[in-house]
Amino acid sequence: MHSEHYVLNNWRRHGEDKLSNRVCDPYATGTWFTGWREAKRVDVPPHVELLPRREPRSWLLREGWLRGGPRISCHEVPGPR
Repeated sequence: MHSEHYVLNNWRRHGEDKLSNRVCDPYATGTWFTGWREAKRVDVPPHVELLPRREPRSWLLREGWLRGGPRISCHEVPGPR
């Protein structure tokens, strides 16, 4: 599992997604993430204010993680099953 997967979908691990109809954690940067398996970027309703973010500076976070296999699904739950 990618560490990015855990960071982006950790809210699913803790059941927070059950309290929302959103695809991504509203308190994480998943809305900016372009590596989702399902879409280039997650659509965000116009009334939702996106949190600020920075572009990745390291090679690993920019492109290296793509060598680890398929893209990350926004529906997967990280952690032990």
